Amino acid sequence: MKKLKPCPFCGGMPTITEHAPKINGKYQWQIGCESSRCCFNPTIHFLDTKETAIKCWNYRVDVKEEIK
Repeated sequence: MKKLKPCPFCGGMPTITEHAPKINGKYQWQIGCESSRCCFNPTIHFLDTKETAIKCWNYRVDVKEEIK
């Protein structure tokens, strides 16, 4: 399993939470920054697998590539 990257805005460590299953029986996962000093507190909401939630949280755009 991949390790969570720190928050892209404040550098704080995120928390990952497992929520009760939906009707289809699958658990849902949420990852977010909980740091009180974070001005954005970004959150990735309710994905079907822990792996998908981590992949979405860890995704970072290479700003240098976007500017070109």
